[in-house]
Amino acid sequence: MTTNLWDTTETESSSTDATATTTAAPSPTAGEQSPLDAAIEASSWSRADIELALQVVQVALLAIWVYHTYHE
Repeated sequence: MTTNLWDTTETESSSTDATATTTAAPSPTAGEQSPLDAAIEASSWSRADIELALQVVQVALLAIWVYHTYHE
């Protein structure tokens, strides 16, 4: 089981630049974009930011679970 959601293979640049472009699958109707795709493209978060946020949430959930387990 992998610990993160993304492929961790290195690229030539190994950059976490928020302005990096990605290739999306073409939509069935040209010119339209789903709200989710628009939100992803408008996001200013980099991969590193998202990984850090997920780690913080994971630690917080673990702390809540430990507190709940030992105080009952």
